[in-house]
Amino acid sequence: TSSLSPHVAGRWGDDDDLWERVFPMDLRPQAHEIIRTWLFSTVVRSHFEHHSLPWRDAALSGWILDPDRKKMSKSVGNVVTPLPLIEQFGADTLRYWAGSARLGVDTAFDENVLRVGKRLVTKLWNASKFVLTQAASPGAITSELDRASLAELRALVTRATSDFERYEHADVLKAVESFFWTR
Repeated sequence: TSSLSPHVAGRWGDDDDLWERVFPMDLRPQAHEIIRTWLFSTVVRSHFEHHSLPWRDAALSGWILDPDRKKMSKSVGNVVTPLPLIEQFGADTLRYWAGSARLGVDTAFDENVLRVGKRLVTKLWNASKFVLTQAASPGAITSELDRASLAELRALVTRATSDFERYEHADVLKAVESFFWTR
């Protein structure tokens, strides 16, 4: 059951070394509508088995909404499956869309967001290829404009690291997008 997910993933009782390294876990991602069921059950089980919490943080997602702003549901039949989207736009583009969703907030599926993501993914790939072809060491960078861009990039990395540590991945995506579209 889901209440045993830390135990199953950590191979409790089968691999003591792994268990010691991963328990308690860092993060429990889950939907908000099952807090009472699985989050609570896992916390109670961990309390009685180990006298500790099973993880440090819980990330609660929102619902994915269809274009009419209704919750996507298999039983309703309004679910969009990812495979055709990956085939059409690429996996990184779908990750872009998922990364734009904030924890605890419902997110509407919008194919236009995939198109925007596709442009950013292409720009990032092209920028990466360009940088790799330059093969200059950091000390060889003499242009003030290049140095200024690298300083801004360092600041972006610092900010992104801080945002990731607070599970604010949507803010990271916005900052990266802004950085690359202004260059």
